Amino acid sequence: MIAAHALCFVRGRGRGARAVLEGIDLCVGSGEFVVLAGPNGCGKSTLLELLSGAAPPASGALRFDGTRMDRFGPAELARRRAWMGQSGPSDLALTCIERVLLGRRPHGPGGPLDLRLARRTLEELEVAHLAHRPMDRLSGGERQRVELARALVQMAGVERALLLLDEPTASLDPAHADLALAAVRRRVDGGAAACVALHDLSLTAAWADRVALLAGGRLVVDGPPGEVLASGYLSRAYGPGLRVVRDPLTGRPIVVAGGPAEARAPYEPGTTITARPAVSGRGSAAS
Repeated sequence: MIAAHALCFVRGRGRGARAVLEGIDLCVGSGEFVVLAGPNGCGKSTLLELLSGAAPPASGALRFDGTRMDRFGPAELARRRAWMGQSGPSDLALTCIERVLLGRRPHGPGGPLDLRLARRTLEELEVAHLAHRPMDRLSGGERQRVELARALVQMAGVERALLLLDEPTASLDPAHADLALAAVRRRVDGGAAACVALHDLSLTAAWADRVALLAGGRLVVDGPPGEVLASGYLSRAYGPGLRVVRDPLTGRPIVVAGGPAEARAPYEPGTTITARPAVSGRGSAAS
């Protein structure tokens, strides 16, 4: 569905220019839930911004359903992909239901069906009781669930929809974080593609089909959670102090901080780590 090849992005000009992303190869296919993981400042948000078409790369190729991203206009992109950033809404005077209904604007003037869809999605994310409350009277976690509802409503009924979500669980308690990612998974199981930046690596293990681990603006490894969330990869990206244990019920990896410190092998640009190719898992660029 969306494929990036040798993607690079540079901030600033002249002597102050700084490479934020270098040589990123990443594909997210229909029916695939891909998590972008990595430490603060590694380039996850910038990569999502490029994938959304909101900013052009400095170099490299980016295609959406086989078409160059720069061939799409803003209106067409808004009908085919939804983007949820970290900054949140700028107009906090809107009520929750008004905010969610903004997601339907790219598809036309709206009507009763859109209103029912918005209400159902608020119910799904357990914020329906806040429908008529202004956004500025919500907690951070409540506001985040409303923003996720807007993104989900925007892609409702869209074939081969693309969801780009930047830390959608950052302000959520564990139960609501699980609830939010379950809602995303339902869309993925229905044929959407999701690329989601997460910091919670245990949540990542529970929900992701693939994990793309970034560090220093480069892709360290891309593969199934059980392979990527190995202590060797994590120590290169995050440093020492993370331990990986297995959930006794599910067998999934759980990443916890603490434990014996291990010597860190810092990830440096140009370091090669043996892993499966960037296109792996159930989806592909052509799917």
